[in-house]
Amino acid sequence: MACDVVKPRRPRVAPHQPYHSYLVTPPDSDKPDRNLAAIGLFLIGCYFFRLTRHSLITGFSSDDLMNLHRSWFFPLRALIKANLLFFLPSDFGRPLGSLWYRSIFYFAGFHGGPFHAAGLAILLANIFLTYAVARRLSGSRLAALAAALLLSYERRWTPLYFDTGYIYDVLCYFFTFAALLWYIAIRQKNRAPGIAESAALLALFVCALNSKEMAIALPAVLALYELLYGLLNGPRRSVRLIAITAVMTVAFMAGRAGSMVSNAAYLPEIGLTRFLATTSHFLNEIFVLNDWFTPPLTLAFCGALLIAALAAKSRPLIFAWGFTAIAALPIAFVPPRNGSQYYLPFFGCALYAGCAISGIAAGLRRTPQKLRNVIRILLHAVRTLRRAFQTPPYSLERAAAACLLLAVAWPLYTYYKKLGMRDVISMSEDSPVWMSIAAQMRALRPTLPPDARLLFLNDPMMPNLYDMEFLVRLTYRDRSLTVDRAKTMPQPPSPRQMQGYDAVFDYHAGTLTEVPQLAVAIHPAILQFFDADWKLIDPNHPAHPGEHIIAKAAGLGPTDPEVPPGAAFPHGPFAESILRLNLRVNGRHADVPQHLGSPGEVNVYRFDFRIPPQTEAGVAQVQLTVGGQAAPPAAIPVRR
Repeated sequence: MACDVVKPRRPRVAPHQPYHSYLVTPPDSDKPDRNLAAIGLFLIGCYFFRLTRHSLITGFSSDDLMNLHRSWFFPLRALIKANLLFFLPSDFGRPLGSLWYRSIFYFAGFHGGPFHAAGLAILLANIFLTYAVARRLSGSRLAALAAALLLSYERRWTPLYFDTGYIYDVLCYFFTFAALLWYIAIRQKNRAPGIAESAALLALFVCALNSKEMAIALPAVLALYELLYGLLNGPRRSVRLIAITAVMTVAFMAGRAGSMVSNAAYLPEIGLTRFLATTSHFLNEIFVLNDWFTPPLTLAFCGALLIAALAAKSRPLIFAWGFTAIAALPIAFVPPRNGSQYYLPFFGCALYAGCAISGIAAGLRRTPQKLRNVIRILLHAVRTLRRAFQTPPYSLERAAAACLLLAVAWPLYTYYKKLGMRDVISMSEDSPVWMSIAAQMRALRPTLPPDARLLFLNDPMMPNLYDMEFLVRLTYRDRSLTVDRAKTMPQPPSPRQMQGYDAVFDYHAGTLTEVPQLAVAIHPAILQFFDADWKLIDPNHPAHPGEHIIAKAAGLGPTDPEVPPGAAFPHGPFAESILRLNLRVNGRHADVPQHLGSPGEVNVYRFDFRIPPQTEAGVAQVQLTVGGQAAPPAAIPVRR
C-alpha cells in the first residue's frame, strides 16, 4: 500500500502494452484491499456526516439571501444563456451556482433543509472524487484514504459545510475533479480522449468555470500530469485537448473573470510581497495558526517540501506540491480571505500528507525482525486480531494502516465535534433571526397582493443592505413586492404616509408585529381617458395597444402632502396619492408609474398607464383597485 515512486514494482503486462501506462497502476489491487478501502471510504463519509448533520436544520445566511434572490429574480433564459456563454459577462457572477440555487428553490421554496442536504451530498461526492484521484496518482489506497480523510473536514473551513453561500467552491471542486479523474482514467489506458469524451470533459470544465474562477488552474494541472507521468509524448489529441482548455481559460479571463477586478476584494497586486503574504495566510489557515508562518518561514517550509519530494523521486509528492502551487495561483495575488477559498488547492496538501502516512505504514514491513516479533506477540493477545496476523506479513501493514487512520481521525473528530458551528456566525447567529422573521411574517400575513408595498419601522438588518427586501420577496415568492425600511429613510414616515402601505411591521427583541393602520373610506371611480396629447379617448378616437394613456379619476384617497377635503390640489408641489393602485385592462396587469391629485381640481386625480400590447380590438374593460377598494369597471375603445 506504499505510495508509487519512480521505480515501482514491475507488474506482469502483455508484450503489446507499454509499461509506462502502469506507472500509476496500484500494486495492491487485490479484492480484500478493495473491500477494506470501500469500508474505509464509507467510514470517512460517516465521519463527515456526523460533523455536519446539524446543517440540515439550519436556514439561510445573508449571502444566501443575496445569491438566491439574484438567481431567481432574473429571467430563466438569461441564466441559461450565462451558463452556455461562459466567457461573456452577465448578471450572474457564477451562473452554475445560481442555477443550483434556482433549481432547488423551484421545488423546495424558502426552506433551508433541502439546500443544505444538496450541498452535503456534493461534499460527500467530493470526498469520493478526492479518494479516486489520489488513488490513481499515488497507487496507494491508504494514501488516497488519508487524503480523503484530511480533506473531508477542516477546522478553518466550517462555513463551507454549514453555509450554502459557499456552494460555488463546492461545485467548482466537484466539476474540476470530475474532469481530472475522467482524464486520468482515460490516459492510464494509454490513449487520448475521443471526440465524445473530449466534448464531455470540456463540458465539465465549463461547469467548473461557471462555478468559480479557481477552475482556471485545470489546464495547467493536466499539463503537469502529462509531464510527471511520462505521457507527454502520447497521442496528439491529448495535447490538443489541453490546448483547447487553455484557450477557453484565456477567453474566460478576458470576458467574465476580467470584470471582477473592479471589486477591491479581487483586485490583483502582482508582486513577491503579495504572493508571500497570501501563501503565509494559506499555511496559517491549514494549520490553524494565527500569523505563525511568516514570509521567510513560508519560503523555507515550501522549499523543504519540494526538496523532500524531489529527493524521494516520487511522482505523487511532486504532483501534490505542483498541484497546490498551481491551484492556489488564481488567488495568490489578491487580498487573503477566509480559508474556504483554499478548498481546491488543499487537495495537493492532503495528497502529500496521505503519501507520507502511506510511507510510514509501509515502513513497518522493514521493521527489524525482533521488534516485529514483539509487536506480533502483543497483538496476538487480542483474540479478534489473531486471525489477521496468521495471514502473510502483509496483514501487519493493513493493521498499521487502519491504526494510522484511526490515530488521525479520532482526535480530529473529538476536536471538531466540540467546536460545531461556533465560528460560523452566519448560521449560528444570523440565520435563526432571518428565518424567524420569515416565519412570523407568514403567520401575520399568509398572503400579499401583487405589487404590494411593505414598510418595516424597525428591523435587525444593516441599513446599507437589501437583505430585508430579498427576504420578503423570497418568502412570498413574489418579485413585484416593494419593501421600505424606516432606518433607510431621511425621516420616519408619518401616520398618513403609512396608510399607503399594504402592511406595516415593527420588530423588537426578536418579535415581529404588524402595526394597524387607520381605515380610509374611499369611493374610487374612473372618469375619463385621454391620449398623451390630452385628446379625449372615445369611439371616434380609440386607443391603441401599447399606447400611453392619461386617466382622470375621483376618490383615490389621501395624498402627500395632505390636502384638506374640499380644497383644490396644488400646482406645486404635486400631491401624490399614497394608496396603492392596481390596474387591469381585460384582465391583464398594467403598470401605473404615477398617480397624483390633478392640479387646480377638487377630488379629481390623474394616473398614467399603458395599454397592454396584447389587448384585443374592441371595447376593453378597465378595472381599478385602490387600497383594496374596487372602482366600477370602465370601458375604453381599442383599435389595432
